[in-house]
Amino acid sequence: QIGAQIDTGVPWCHTTCEAAPDGLQLALKSGNFGGDAFFARAFATPA
Repeated sequence: QIGAQIDTGVPWCHTTCEAAPDGLQLALKSGNFGGDAFFARAFATPA
């Protein structure tokens, strides 16, 4: 599932798997997306 956008072009994503039965939140980010404060914004943005 695609969730809230952390920064331009980088949304939170949610997936499920056997190892994480409640699901796993992840952000798939390449080097050229997101600003200088990306990680601070990620922790402040609800998934």
